[in-house]
Amino acid sequence: MVGAEQTVRVSFAEGWDLRSRTMLAPLSRSAAEDRDRAGKPYVMVHRVEGRTSPIEVHLVAWDDSYVGAWAYDDQGRRTGEADWRLLEPGRLFLRHLGVWRYDSEDQAEFAPEAGRSYVDLFPGGKGRKVSEPKGARGGSRHTLAGIPEEDRWRARSEFGVSGLRQLFVSQSLPQGWQPDVEDSAERDGGADRGQRRRRPAFPLGAPASGPA
Repeated sequence: MVGAEQTVRVSFAEGWDLRSRTMLAPLSRSAAEDRDRAGKPYVMVHRVEGRTSPIEVHLVAWDDSYVGAWAYDDQGRRTGEADWRLLEPGRLFLRHLGVWRYDSEDQAEFAPEAGRSYVDLFPGGKGRKVSEPKGARGGSRHTLAGIPEEDRWRARSEFGVSGLRQLFVSQSLPQGWQPDVEDSAERDGGADRGQRRRRPAFPLGAPASGPA
């Protein structure tokens, strides 16, 4: 979470290397604006002073009607992801939102035992929420998404260069979103083991030079 007194600094690049957490082919703001207008993909890297890892990284690809976002913790692990789709000319729809919870500072990114929750949403109020408090090695619980329709949409002006310093995962989560922390494996007797794997918005270990 970013404190009110902290200034978010934004850098631009053509891509983002997930393994090294470095920008590929850095861009000036004006060059990023040119790519934005042309619909070409680019990334926005959000940082605050005193942290080596970014707060969030956004991939903007208007030609593909797509904006992806990753949130990072102090250890450089991804803790959240969001997948936005330009379904209407002036509005984006939150198609997917997910978070991971790590139990210690040295737990590996996406460790099988790391707890996670995610929602997959569809227009018209449809969607589901999946909670895996003990990660892939524990039980899972499937419920309705619980996010109101009006909170699934955001104006296009909030994304990309025009929405500079907007944070979509580490802050300003939609109403109704609350990751589960209880042990559903104990409650449900370990039924429906969570073996699902979703391809992330940026493929693991590959440059974020275009949508997955």
